[in-house]
Amino acid sequence: MQLSAIGAELAGTRVEAALSWQTITGSAVADKAGEFEFDLGAQLPLQRVRIELPQMNTLVQAVLFSRAKETDSWREVSHSTLYNCITRAGLE
Repeated sequence: MQLSAIGAELAGTRVEAALSWQTITGSAVADKAGEFEFDLGAQLPLQRVRIELPQMNTLVQAVLFSRAKETDSWREVSHSTLYNCITRAGLE
């Protein structure tokens, strides 16, 4: 059978889902200075992650890992340089 035609209909206005924020406190990883672990306690679909650094002029290399089950291997999903700095405009 050969495709002879196709049709499409534009969807209505896109509706953004409401975001639900959850605050998770990290805990230091034993024997790994400067490394922290955050556990959501559930398998959740995430759209955004906001990481609040402890003080101004902080620079962090962050890597986010995920796994479906506790027995699965960790899988890197994101890595970034995070910073919290005072801008020149903020000093004036």
